[in-house]
Amino acid sequence: MPTTLTEEKKKAAPIAAVEETASELSTSEKSLAIVKRHMVIAGGAGLVPFPVWDIAGITAVQFKMLKDMGEVYGQTFKQSAVKNTLAALIGSIGLPTAALSVLGSVVKFVPIAGTWAGALTMPVLATGCTYAVGKVFIQHFEAGGTFLNLDPEKTKAYFKQQFEEGKLAATPQSK
Repeated sequence: MPTTLTEEKKKAAPIAAVEETASELSTSEKSLAIVKRHMVIAGGAGLVPFPVWDIAGITAVQFKMLKDMGEVYGQTFKQSAVKNTLAALIGSIGLPTAALSVLGSVVKFVPIAGTWAGALTMPVLATGCTYAVGKVFIQHFEAGGTFLNLDPEKTKAYFKQQFEEGKLAATPQSK
């Protein structure tokens, strides 16, 4: 049964409304939406039961997040520059936390108990780290920076603060 032009317009109206609303968002609002979406995906990647694959998945999610954010700010994604920057940022959270994330992955080698332990720690760490990376790059892009000129040393304190905020966002809050 053929649809009428009026029915076609009614179906297209919600899509047009979403596109119009999206175009009204600022670049930082669009980027924050990208960060929030990728936080969830990174948390899921943290649940991958295979050691090292979880970390690879989380890293891939963060690369994709930054590529998407770069498009919002008109920046060309440079994987080599981002790889070094991510390593420096994650290293800035401190040895105990970095060691915990590696341990959260490696412990998955232990059957059953290790998988459970990794499943409890990795999603929280992945979510917190993804949030922090996103927030650092939003701040950097808003200040006119590019993928090539972010100085991880200058953003270390802000990254740590955002990492803690992101971990809180990943854990259930009691009321």
